[in-house]
Amino acid sequence: MNKIPSLRVGIFLGAGASAPLDLPVVTQFFRKVTWREPYQQGTKKVAEIIWRKLGYQGQCPFPDIDSEDVFSELSQATANALSHQVNIQRGLSASGLLEYLTKELVRIYGTFEKRVAKRTYSPLFQVLNKIHNWQYPLRIFTTNYDTAVETILQDVAFCRSCFASPPPKLITGFMGRNQRCWTPEIFERSKVKRQRSVELLKLHGSVNWIKAPNSRGEMHELSSVAPAPYQIRSDELVILYFGYKGIPEEEPFRTVHDLLKQSLLEYDLFIVIGFRFADPYIRELIDVGLRANNDLKVVCVLRSEPPEGSAVRSLVERHPDQVATIFGVPFGDPLFHRFLMNAIDIYVYKDTWLRLTKSVVAIDSPSETEEFEDKVMLTRKLWSLVQRFQNNTATFI
Repeated sequence: MNKIPSLRVGIFLGAGASAPLDLPVVTQFFRKVTWREPYQQGTKKVAEIIWRKLGYQGQCPFPDIDSEDVFSELSQATANALSHQVNIQRGLSASGLLEYLTKELVRIYGTFEKRVAKRTYSPLFQVLNKIHNWQYPLRIFTTNYDTAVETILQDVAFCRSCFASPPPKLITGFMGRNQRCWTPEIFERSKVKRQRSVELLKLHGSVNWIKAPNSRGEMHELSSVAPAPYQIRSDELVILYFGYKGIPEEEPFRTVHDLLKQSLLEYDLFIVIGFRFADPYIRELIDVGLRANNDLKVVCVLRSEPPEGSAVRSLVERHPDQVATIFGVPFGDPLFHRFLMNAIDIYVYKDTWLRLTKSVVAIDSPSETEEFEDKVMLTRKLWSLVQRFQNNTATFI
């Protein structure tokens, strides 16, 4: 690859980015829950209510439903003191069911193998080390609740293996030693200092964000998930923002979403991994950012080709000059970094952005390195030919 200038890069991680860690996507969550009655039947009834609200026909496919829908329904009912409207058997309230499921969420997403997390993210961070302009913070946005990214980025040896010296400082918005409190001003301080930094911005909260029990409304970040979450009252548990609720108005979610808006207007490239754009507010922010920032390129990394009518496909169709989807080598694969760099070389670093209706690069998962390298060479040789087509699908298989 020819030497090219560095870019201001943002990362967006969806549930698919945590799949290699054996953490469930939203439609798999309820299969991981350790059920006790009446909570299973109560959750099923809420799912059936949502299923009918959405106008679907036939039987509700519980447990293979979107858990974010259920959490959002329960949290709104509890917040609006309308929990009695949720018809749950045996007197189970919406708040009681939400507390139970939230504790299960902490248990499920609070457990992963650090070794696997390192192996999964190392290729991505090595790519970012090469292409990011470190005069600006590397911003990682995620809707995931797990703590994989912050855990490995606090590992000094791991950071030294991925990044040039000195390794970037991790900024999560929380400051302190024993009790790390939410301090949004730290993002502005980091910008002024121009220090090498990675800003981790968790748009839907985290299993290690809690409200302080002193009733002053302070928000703390734990170094690890609470060792006995079932002994913690729901009002002292995690701070989560379940999707599909519109514009966030409270901290810390207001600040992290504002930083997403700012980055979409100022940055050159967003690499989106495993995100299906189901959150309508985030989808709208990205759509507006693409219209306002003509220099912004978005590369969506998926496990398979997005189906017709999907939110991802619609985004590509609205912005064919700026958005590309790539699939075939999954995130976490040992060859992922080569696959990603090749896609960035084609879609971002060339003088002319491919004007494609579908903007898709697909490479079947290779069984051998040599096979992959042959495809990369073929891709480069075909570059001049691909440029001649205005309404095409770039598929290299």
